[in-house]
Amino acid sequence: MLQALGLNQRSLDPQTREWRQRLFWHLNLLDKGFAIIFGRNPTFNRAMQRQIGVPKLGRLQYIRSHENSSGTPMVFGANFMHQKILLSYLMGDIWHCLYEEERPNDDSIKSLYKDLLSWYNEAKRLLDAAAVSEKPFCNTKNAKSIDIALCAMEFHFLYLSILLTRSSPDMEQEFLQNSKQILNLLPSMSVKAKEPYHQIIWQLVCCPLTTLLILLCDTVSNSTRSLEEKKENPAAMELFPGYLKDLSQRDSLARRLEGIARVFVRHARSAIDFQTAANSSILSPGVQRSAAFSEDPPWSLYDETLCASVFGSNGDGSIPTVFSMRSDNYDTDIVNDLTALQSSFDVCGDRLFDWLTWDTGN
Repeated sequence: MLQALGLNQRSLDPQTREWRQRLFWHLNLLDKGFAIIFGRNPTFNRAMQRQIGVPKLGRLQYIRSHENSSGTPMVFGANFMHQKILLSYLMGDIWHCLYEEERPNDDSIKSLYKDLLSWYNEAKRLLDAAAVSEKPFCNTKNAKSIDIALCAMEFHFLYLSILLTRSSPDMEQEFLQNSKQILNLLPSMSVKAKEPYHQIIWQLVCCPLTTLLILLCDTVSNSTRSLEEKKENPAAMELFPGYLKDLSQRDSLARRLEGIARVFVRHARSAIDFQTAANSSILSPGVQRSAAFSEDPPWSLYDETLCASVFGSNGDGSIPTVFSMRSDNYDTDIVNDLTALQSSFDVCGDRLFDWLTWDTGN
């Protein structure tokens, strides 16, 4: 595609060169987005980005993502696009740090996190100022689009922060807090209808799904976090199925994942209830431990009918043993089971490679 664009041909007139440069950055945003989601090699390397260079803000005035009530183009879209182009530079660096090095370097992770935070603070400052100055001149629909754009920028920041902080043992608190925050942001994304500032559909589906699995692992595992801290997880997780229901009007994959998400939320709630009851039993002297606590926790006892309908199983053992508590090495088992589920996604009869031909659900 880049060769076809011919960005560096000397014979190009300035107008054609500028148009091809803009097209490159649109393609680069898609390329880096898919690379981050799927952990695959980006097509455009970082040297290529530096060679082509970031277009000046004034050159991005062609953006017509929203207009004011009189139909006159405004500049918020240009600022938004400019910040996303700057973000794509960071996405290339983040991908290189996480996937190209043999082992993520903690110092590199912390340095990149600082750069990401610096970018977000500056982008938020500029876009908030543009929104305040321009929204009074927009109609209701376009003003809402600006609000969604601000949410989209925070969404990008939180997800990239999660990818970085999960690889650093010193940043566990930021890792879990950002995971809850991105799920709490979902109701503001307004995904029922396509918006000019929305992320690509794969980001809208896969990024929150990653955070759901993170909070599920934290909820049911024997981590050092207190029960009171874990109780915040299900409240954030419960927002995801409703979000998928709204998104299912545009995407069939979201429709299929909605039932799975509801099962995950149900197990998280059961885990919290079980741990709360267990703590109450321990704190009450003289109270005999009930038979229920000597057996499997409730979330390991599957509703076979529900799980069969969600996972597309007929009871032949193809459902992952995600929440089995029978092993002594529980933390290892739960992580392995969730990893297997996330990597294979043999649900609803679809494997990973079948997803690439998924329809848009129109």
